[in-house]
Amino acid sequence: MENDGVKYGFSSKVFGNIDFELGEERGGIRDFLGKMGVKRRDVTVMNQVHSDEVREVLGKDKGRVIKECDGMFTKEVGLYLAVRCADCLPVLFYDEKKRVCGVVHVGRRGTYKKFLKKVIEAVCEKGIKVWELVFVFGPCICAKCYQVDERIACEFKKKFDVGIEGRNLDIGLINKNEILKMGAKEGNILEFEICTFEDEDFFSYRKGDEGEFVGLIGLTS
Repeated sequence: MENDGVKYGFSSKVFGNIDFELGEERGGIRDFLGKMGVKRRDVTVMNQVHSDEVREVLGKDKGRVIKECDGMFTKEVGLYLAVRCADCLPVLFYDEKKRVCGVVHVGRRGTYKKFLKKVIEAVCEKGIKVWELVFVFGPCICAKCYQVDERIACEFKKKFDVGIEGRNLDIGLINKNEILKMGAKEGNILEFEICTFEDEDFFSYRKGDEGEFVGLIGLTS
């Protein structure tokens, strides 16, 4: 999708496993980026490790792999940010007026650490207002399909007041509630509402897939 000087999208199994570390534009990378109208040299990728590290990406970082990082944002036009997932929640966000965009990889551990909140706080330190941000919640595993053990469920129940029913976690709802409490507008949160476990068009670790799909976003003007 492209609007307001921002371009973003998600790949699916049609493009195969997206592995940016191959280095060359080939296979799924070539086809997906070709569909998006983006060059590999303009894409910055994270070496995701379920951390709580967030980075601001500058022009010199274009095309790089940012190590040990699970959230990043940029104000650079023509620089695209990528997030890889296969059940975790990929979040893209942007502000069309202040010209900023970002990506966040949020799994169970990141959700528990309130990592999305930490990323948005870092962005707001640059003069951005949370209520002016548009959020895109990509495909992720749904609550019905995501069950954890009793100990983990109890830890979540102590920390969050939504998104936990028995041993089932709704990571999308928990993260949405956190940014709403920060002041995000409900109408600015776009949700794909696609379960990666149930939908055969997306990769899912829980159903035995080995590949990953990708979310991509960048400022175009």
